[in-house]
Amino acid sequence: MSGDVTGALAAKFAERKAEALAALGPMAAAPGPLSPEQVAEAQGVTHRLAGVAGMFGEADLGDLARAVDDATRETPVDVADVAARLRAVVAALEAA
Repeated sequence: MSGDVTGALAAKFAERKAEALAALGPMAAAPGPLSPEQVAEAQGVTHRLAGVAGMFGEADLGDLARAVDDATRETPVDVADVAARLRAVVAALEAA
């Protein structure tokens, strides 16, 4: 991969992380349980994040995101567990 392509991909990943934080941060900070719509949105955001984080050397972030994605697919969904895992993803995004 050329430097331009690598730089462009890294920039896109940084943008994706910022978008994830913007989407997930308010959910993680909100009082009360997550709504079904929020659970679905968290699943989509964390699924995309988990898929690429490891490629950019952020395996821990990918693992945290994957844990949220997996928790949202449980039947029934444990909303408290999803929220706790979501807060861990948000903390990792804020620390990055």
